[in-house]
Amino acid sequence: MNNAIIQAEDYIEETLGISVQLNEWPEKRKLPLFLRQEFDFAETQILGRPVLIAAAIAPEHSAAAVRKQFEVLQPKFDGELVYLRQQMDAYQRKRLIEQRVSFIVPGNQLYLPTFAIDLRDYFRKAKTATDKLSPLAQATYLYAIYHGDLLPLPLHRAAELLECSKMSMSRTFSELEALELVDVEKEGRSRDLRLKGPPFESWELARQCLRTPVRKRLRVFHDFPIPQRSRIAGQPALAMETEITKGQDRTIAIGPTVEKAVRAELARFTIPSDESERSMTIELWRYDPCLLSKGTSVDRLSLYLSLEAAGDERVEAALDDLLKGMPW
Repeated sequence: MNNAIIQAEDYIEETLGISVQLNEWPEKRKLPLFLRQEFDFAETQILGRPVLIAAAIAPEHSAAAVRKQFEVLQPKFDGELVYLRQQMDAYQRKRLIEQRVSFIVPGNQLYLPTFAIDLRDYFRKAKTATDKLSPLAQATYLYAIYHGDLLPLPLHRAAELLECSKMSMSRTFSELEALELVDVEKEGRSRDLRLKGPPFESWELARQCLRTPVRKRLRVFHDFPIPQRSRIAGQPALAMETEITKGQDRTIAIGPTVEKAVRAELARFTIPSDESERSMTIELWRYDPCLLSKGTSVDRLSLYLSLEAAGDERVEAALDDLLKGMPW
């Protein structure tokens, strides 16, 4: 999948505080050749409305050209069209806004004029929302559970510890506060995060909002060069904390930044589905597993979330033991 699309998924979740899943759009093959050469496509839903992301392949598109291309594309998709590219100068942004073209520049800007009322209503009702946490919000919340000695946690310190910008952490604080998972104390310009109860109660409070950190699992050849910024995950990690056997395959978790750096290696080492070779599993996480881990394996609560839907009675029993062993 286009790298910009992967970045857009995380950016939408981080910016809007809602869970989205961008999937390849199978109808692309039916499009005119000029559109297939200009864009990669991914479909999703935002606030219940179908959205088609058109990720630019060509190095440059004028705003007028994008508008004309979308006029050709619109009859083929019953929903909103959003233009996506990784970089955009101020003049092009201005022209796209004048043309009323929705666009996303991951990490920089999200312009969705047709969603204005929906977004206004969403944020107005956010305190009663039960959507899943964005990746950064989940990582921040789990960090707070692990590090009660640091609470109340100042916003600037949280940004340092979670390796993000103050602006991103400000949105995260607002997201967690809106879902009534934390209290955010304000004194002057300072904002400090505090859990609403002891660690175990906070874990239980947030359970319906937490999700697996694993975005995707890849089966790769056993000699895949393991990145330094990675952690043991899956059943092998569970075996390090409980009595369950670790299984035959190695499982390694990496975060979005590392995934981007090793994308070429992942493509080269991925095992075709019809081959049976010595292998290992790479888990692509929504957040960096190293942010919450103190050792060689992923943290316990993220591990629990990554395996709770495994559908294996042995794993489920081990996960119960994992939680019982938590130093709440």
